[in-house]
Amino acid sequence: MRLDTSLKCLLGGWYPANARQYLQEAESLLTTTHTITRKVGLLTGSMFLAIAVGMPTALAQTQVEVTLLDGAIQPQQIVAANKQKVQIAVHNEGNQVHNLVIPDFYVFTQNLQPGESVNVSFTPDKTGSFPYYSDTGGKKEAGMQGKLVVH
Repeated sequence: MRLDTSLKCLLGGWYPANARQYLQEAESLLTTTHTITRKVGLLTGSMFLAIAVGMPTALAQTQVEVTLLDGAIQPQQIVAANKQKVQIAVHNEGNQVHNLVIPDFYVFTQNLQPGESVNVSFTPDKTGSFPYYSDTGGKKEAGMQGKLVVH
């Protein structure tokens, strides 16, 4: 069952006009995030309520696991709230050396050997869409980029 259908059922057919945009964002996140299931019943109450009233910060992540693979970074999108601390656990599960760089927020991990992990944190101080990537060897690695969206 789609989120908007479930939401209409739960709210008696009423929801704010701008909720559809946030529902679409939530569905996108739910399909790309390994730790969240698509089943509406398993969404946390606060996240579900915030989606229902159309609050963009409801989708903000404060703890994120980023996996570095050879040729890919997962997840490809992180959503954060302005002025809210974000903690990232970075794991290199590839067979090559990788790192994580979020230049707009001065996040630069050391080069991680295969199997190594590191924790980083930062507090976004501006809104918008910002790239993150691995640039081992001084060049962005092919396929190893994502987008940080700050509301």
